[in-house]
Parts: sequence; structure tokens; C-alpha cells
Amino acid sequence: MSMTILIQTLKDHWKGTTILAALLFVWMLYITVVYPTVANINLNEMMNSTIIQAVYGKGPVDLNTFDGYMTTKAMLMFGLIFGGYIAWLAATFLSGEVEHNTIDLLLSLPVKRESLVLARYLSLLPVILLMLVAGLAGVYFGIKMENIATDFQWYGWAMLYIGLFGLAFGAISLLISSVLSNGRQAALISIGLMFAMYFTETIGSVMPSVGIIRRLSLFHYVNYIGILGSHQLNQADAVILIVIAVVFLALTIFFYRYREINVS
Repeated sequence: MSMTILIQTLKDHWKGTTILAALLFVWMLYITVVYPTVANINLNEMMNSTIIQAVYGKGPVDLNTFDGYMTTKAMLMFGLIFGGYIAWLAATFLSGEVEHNTIDLLLSLPVKRESLVLARYLSLLPVILLMLVAGLAGVYFGIKMENIATDFQWYGWAMLYIGLFGLAFGAISLLISSVLSNGRQAALISIGLMFAMYFTETIGSVMPSVGIIRRLSLFHYVNYIGILGSHQLNQADAVILIVIAVVFLALTIFFYRYREINVS
């Protein structure tokens, strides 16, 4: 029965997910093929502005290289769009059922509440995979079209960390969804929390005195600059994102299992 719920969840959201994946493919392709046109512009000078650094973050990366250019022009925007969609989707999984008075039908089925939560959460996996593949495909075809010299495997690693971020934040949004009965409210809170985390990371990178707060942001563990700019992987970051996903999923299951839900 939980597999039926998982499949139905994917059917309910396949159109929006497919459209977004197509848009992400076009975005990544466009940004990639534009690089030869802007390659002679000194982007490093632009990043000297404190305001710009607060938006994009600050790190030891040469923006005039292709990988540095892609870090700020493509990957950051991809991560925000991707994260926002996952936040909205997961936040409506449980609260949306209460809001639209369909939770009574679900709870009347021979399926445990924890199985319902797991089925909803696991439906994020193909959604995340589709969007990551679409983004990677855009970069790959752009590189081939413009004959850009770069080590493509690092974009695969960067996307993997974005995927782990999606699983972690999806679990957080699912917990919010299990607490609230209003799907729209849960989605807005989740998306607002995601942007708060983003600016916590970027502003923290500019202001060393408050840099410790960066550890509260999931974006801190998706180090685009380190992966693409320095070709370095921090396995500890991946472990932290996985642990966060597991912990918040467990909290969601626990809370939703014992939550009193009015189905009248």
C-alpha cells in the first residue's frame, strides 16, 4: 500500500517536476554556452563589492575561469531553485492532505502512518534525480557545443552534494508539514527557512566575526567553491547532510505517528 502512495505522489507531481527539470536544463545549457562571450570580462572586480559578496558568498575562487564562473552564475541559482521546489513539495506532502480534507481517506487505508511518511519522503528521490540529471545534461551539452576545457566529473560531484542537500532539507520540510495543517503556510515557512539558511551562509562568509553561524545553514555543507574551484571534496559534509536527513525523517515519523489529527 505504501508503494501505491509513493507512485500516486509521483503521478500527482510529475508534470510540474518535468517542466522544472526542462527549465533547469535550458538554464544550465544557456549559462554554459554564454561563457565564451563573457570570458574576457573581469568578474573578480565585481566580487570586490561587499553587497555582491553577501549575495553570492565569498571564497578563494577565480571567477574568470570557467569553473569559477559556473560556481556563481549557474550552480548557486540552480541550488536555490532546486531547494525551493523540494521545500515546497515536501512541505505540502502531509499538511496538504489535512488542508484539503483528504487525510481521512488516507488514514482509512490499511497503511501505518510511518509508512505514509516514508512513502512521501521516498517520492523525493526520483524527483531529485531527474532535476540533477537535467542540470548535468545542460552543462555537458554546453561544454560540448562550445568545446570548453574542464573536468566534467566535478560537476557530477557538485550535483551529488546538491542532491544530499535536497534530501536533508526535504526531511526538514516534511517535519514542518507534519506539524502544520495548512499546506501553503508550511510551504512558505520552509522556503523562507531555506533563504534564511542561504543568507546565513553568504553573509557569514563575508563577516568572520559571525562566521560560526554558517554551520547552522545546510548550504554550508554544499561547498560549490571547494568542489568546482579547488577540486576538493569534504566527505564530512556529505555525512552531515545524510545524518540531518535521517534525524529529521525520524522526528517526522515519531511526531506524525502520535499526532492527533481531526478528520471531521
